[in-house]
Amino acid sequence: MNTFLVVGGGITGMQAALDLSRLGGRVTLLEREGELGGNLRRLHKLFPKGESAADLLNAARIMIAKGNVEVITGRQIARVTAQPTGYRIELAGNGTALEVRGVVLATGFDPFGPAVIEEYGYGRLTDVITAFELEEMMKSGKVLRPSRGIAGPADQPLLFILLLHLCHQGGPCIKSAVPGGRDKHSLHGHPHPVPL
Repeated sequence: MNTFLVVGGGITGMQAALDLSRLGGRVTLLEREGELGGNLRRLHKLFPKGESAADLLNAARIMIAKGNVEVITGRQIARVTAQPTGYRIELAGNGTALEVRGVVLATGFDPFGPAVIEEYGYGRLTDVITAFELEEMMKSGKVLRPSRGIAGPADQPLLFILLLHLCHQGGPCIKSAVPGGRDKHSLHGHPHPVPL
């Protein structure tokens, strides 16, 4: 039987596990954090249609629970050994070992830490926040100006600084920031993306 390990329980890893399961494979989905979802858990709405990130994540969790997918959370890989028919994967902690024919790496990403670009003021100026921090505010339903703890006036524009030089050909930043700006427009005036 084909057995597979998918490393990373974000939405990409969840989809990979579902696809392999639908093809008849026995799949183990390994996530180092205590729950599935990865960075999707931090988002409010999704581009381009504005769907709820929470709804997508819940639907994926339900499909994983119904599929032929074993989920292991809160664990990491300690050792990988190549074998003639695949891999032996040892997990850190209690020494659990998995024998698999193939491994899919879907380990996600860590958001860029903007504090290293001092001229933008992140960490120094209270009202300079990241896109993920804004998404978390929107998800909670409380978009507040951090310096005052209140919402900004509706006639005061929001300013988005897009760091295009940090993105692959500029595409991913524009796709994620501009549509988000449209959603923020309904809350507080007109956002102004500024590509740099």
